[in-house]
Amino acid sequence: MTESARNLESSPSRLPTVYRWSDAISPLVLLRCVQPAFSFTVMLVACAAYWLSAAVHAQLDSPDNAVAGGIAVSPGAAMGWPGQVSPADPAGQPAPVLAAASHRYWQQATRYSLSPAATLVGYRGGSSGWKLLVMQLATYAIWLVPVAIVLRASITSCAERRSTGLAACLRLIRQRFLALAAVTLIPVLAIILLAAGYWLVGLLMRLTVLGADLVMLATAPVLVAIGTLAIGSAFAVPLAWAAVLTERNCDVFDALSRGYEYTLRRLVALAVYLLAAFAIHYVTVAFVSAVCLAGWNIASGFVSTTSDGGAWAGVSETFVMRLPAVFSVVQLWALVGGIYLLLRRDANGQEVEDIEEDLAAAADTAPQGEPA
Repeated sequence: MTESARNLESSPSRLPTVYRWSDAISPLVLLRCVQPAFSFTVMLVACAAYWLSAAVHAQLDSPDNAVAGGIAVSPGAAMGWPGQVSPADPAGQPAPVLAAASHRYWQQATRYSLSPAATLVGYRGGSSGWKLLVMQLATYAIWLVPVAIVLRASITSCAERRSTGLAACLRLIRQRFLALAAVTLIPVLAIILLAAGYWLVGLLMRLTVLGADLVMLATAPVLVAIGTLAIGSAFAVPLAWAAVLTERNCDVFDALSRGYEYTLRRLVALAVYLLAAFAIHYVTVAFVSAVCLAGWNIASGFVSTTSDGGAWAGVSETFVMRLPAVFSVVQLWALVGGIYLLLRRDANGQEVEDIEEDLAAAADTAPQGEPA
């Protein structure tokens, strides 16, 4: 219970019915994550990251994709990144926004937030798996600034604290850059190192079948560890990013341990919060989609397009109709901040409001020898 709720409880002139609903129903705390996603600054930076990542995906994708039945098959197309134009669809015309269900934007947003380690789940050899990993690493690198800004804004909003200014947030990102990169890369390296041990199994299979069978039996727990690291990283890495941007004394391994603990030991709570996040995401994205579609329809009805202005109309339409996809990614990451604070409270009994308001300044003024 928050301090404000305790004050209400101790006041004889006020009834318990005036308690905030979020004190009684934890998932409602996630409603505080909506406002940061509508930040003009965040959306501006996110739009730049969205189209930059689309361009990088197009460059990294193989130019000689196999085409079967008119459908392009490539690592990026398999992931379904929303900003990507498939070689089989060079025009890249956007689909009607309202015709596509809001859950489609949720799926696209989760692909953008998917940890690079989780992309190894479907790896079956060949170069496409490594391309997919590199593309997701590039996505995280490109989206680092807008994601960190919206995560920090979401965390302060959920805790009902003073919002971190843009300059302070950029300073915090600079201070925690290595930690953010490390929590992304360490699961990938751990999985690759564990999987590389099976090279020994392949060598033994060439020597003797019995030796290979014994090694496979003895190393069966390693397979479980690899799968746990890969699947768990889908939630653990975004939660670790939130930990890095929330806690004052949080190193890389503390952030990862928090992320994996909250993921693997709080599955029921995580599932409940994800369902609430999906509902909030669905409604907000549907609203943004309706606004964009209505605005474009009204504007296009008053603007007469000529042959000279036709190309510009196509570009502007693509930009406006892609805004819901950009907002979808931003809103999902904003919800991650709220989910982290709720899981932290469930695990440690630490109140949602218990955060450092000016984390960058706190790190600057930390005593020498004390971790920032």
